[in-house]
Amino acid sequence: MEMQSGKQVLEVISKLRSMDKQWEVFALETQEEIPEEVHMQLGRLFQLLREELKIKEAGQVEAELIEAQVSKELVQKLMEVTKRSLRFYFNLAPLRKLEERDKTALQGLLATIYQKYIVRLERGYLRQIPLEECTSEELYEIARCMDSLTDFYVSRSYTRQGMIRDLLDETGLSQDTCGCWAELIEQNYLLLKLNLIVLELESIKKEMKRE
Repeated sequence: MEMQSGKQVLEVISKLRSMDKQWEVFALETQEEIPEEVHMQLGRLFQLLREELKIKEAGQVEAELIEAQVSKELVQKLMEVTKRSLRFYFNLAPLRKLEERDKTALQGLLATIYQKYIVRLERGYLRQIPLEECTSEELYEIARCMDSLTDFYVSRSYTRQGMIRDLLDETGLSQDTCGCWAELIEQNYLLLKLNLIVLELESIKKEMKRE
């Protein structure tokens, strides 16, 4: 898999060069009118770099891009954008470690985070959970990531299968665990939706007061 994704990155870069010698300008200048084919290949490059950074050190990926004669300026931008898009993946690394050790324990932890942090809030509860994979602060960051992903799915009315597909990409967890996570959202969907509506109404009220 590692060799395959790296090879595909080089193939996409080669294809971009053959399409347009100015492809790096399009990638660097967001205001530029990008030809559709170039736009599609840049999207493909971004997805492949996401997969590369999931399995390789950032320095190795940077070196491979520079070796492929991509400008240092573009390499820096590609790395920054790709790393930012993988925030959830990196922050949820302790969940992947816990899944390797005990999948049942992980699924129980997910349920607890929904019960004590996302659907309802019991302040300080997560600090009481002993985990060898992460500190309490890292666990709270995991809970915040889970909350953000949940808000994203609920606000956009994702289906269960849609959530599973996205969770597989965003978290690197197994199909079973992503299914469990999606089911927790499904079970609490109406309350989660109501919570979002209430927060939106509160935001509107604050805006009106400022005016």
